[in-house]
Amino acid sequence: MASGEKQNEDWEEWLDYISLHMVSFLDAHPAAGAVELSDRPGTTRIQLQEWEADNRPFVLPEDLKDLLAVSDGLCLRWKLRFRGEEEPFGLLQVNSLHQIRRVQAAYLVDFPEDAAVAKAGAPAAAATALATTSAGGLPPAGGGASEPGAGFYT
Repeated sequence: MASGEKQNEDWEEWLDYISLHMVSFLDAHPAAGAVELSDRPGTTRIQLQEWEADNRPFVLPEDLKDLLAVSDGLCLRWKLRFRGEEEPFGLLQVNSLHQIRRVQAAYLVDFPEDAAVAKAGAPAAAATALATTSAGGLPPAGGGASEPGAGFYT
């Protein structure tokens, strides 16, 4: 089995974990309601290559490419039941390929690595890939945010 196939299986297992365990937990929780999980079919290698060609010199991390190949983004939302009302409360989102955009480095903050993501069964660098996707931290290939004019994507 090729390593790309193995990583896709890892991501598929992780997505199954989210859909089975997290959604089941939220559905069973008395304070959570209106749980919605949406994902999309995966992107193709050609779509990923086109994105990188359009956004040169920036490249996507391999872990993020592998996730996008399984599901082109996902969104888990839920509401909080409180005093007879339901209000939007939770959101877990991984942007789709077309939503990944450059943002100025000045708008970014550092986030600590989240060991809880790794404990949840995500592939080894999933915490980084997810934090990168939600916090906007994709540096250009061969460089980082400290370089003049360096940007990030979210």
